[in-house]
Amino acid sequence: MRVLLPGTTGICLLHDHREMRVAQVYYSPRAGLQYKGRLCTDNVWETHLTVVPVGGVQAIPGVSALGWYDLDLGEIVEE
Repeated sequence: MRVLLPGTTGICLLHDHREMRVAQVYYSPRAGLQYKGRLCTDNVWETHLTVVPVGGVQAIPGVSALGWYDLDLGEIVEE
């Protein structure tokens, strides 16, 4: 499945279309592929991270770096 690479920014559709910087992409057996990251407006606590399904964050053309998540390997393969 195509995903945003950690360290890149996308638009979080589930949180008022705010920018979200992806810190981690991981697979959860219950919820599927998830992004863990920080919304650009969440500066209050450095440890606060937001978790959203991969479908909840949209790439920004020309800004977001993309790769592929291999479910068999459990890791990201860059393009």
